Amino acid sequence: MEAVVSTQSTWKQWYQRRVHGVRRAVSGLAVVFNGGIRNNVPALNLRDDLSELGVDDAVSKIVAKAWQKTYVSLNRAAVNEALKINEVVDMEWKFGVTASSDCLSQIGASYLQLKLVINKGDRLENVVMELSLPQFYEFLQEMEKGKLRREAVK
Repeated sequence: MEAVVSTQSTWKQWYQRRVHGVRRAVSGLAVVFNGGIRNNVPALNLRDDLSELGVDDAVSKIVAKAWQKTYVSLNRAAVNEALKINEVVDMEWKFGVTASSDCLSQIGASYLQLKLVINKGDRLENVVMELSLPQFYEFLQEMEKGKLRREAVK
């Protein structure tokens, strides 16, 4: 009987350490991803950041690829969340063309930079987003859908 209790106790300690480690890892990744959304980090930079944090290169590449695929929806979700909580006071936009980059495929690519001024109640905060043209058109399409839904509710 003592052997069973001892084995159960050992297993419980091992399991609790594993769960604690997984929770810490997930919490750390949440911080990295939230920072990536907040700072508009491109997939290549995210991959480099994950590699510097000790994540295996193969895993970093997979995460970067998934980040690239979901970047627009993540930004959209972040903006939607900000719009729910905060009032947009002003918006500025700029088109640009990438003239220099450490990634050859990005040179000559067009982008749109949006600057939203948000009223936080006691202060104004600037939120900057940078989108490629396809990302912008997808974002614009979603905004138009939202406008139609809002008008349908009125």
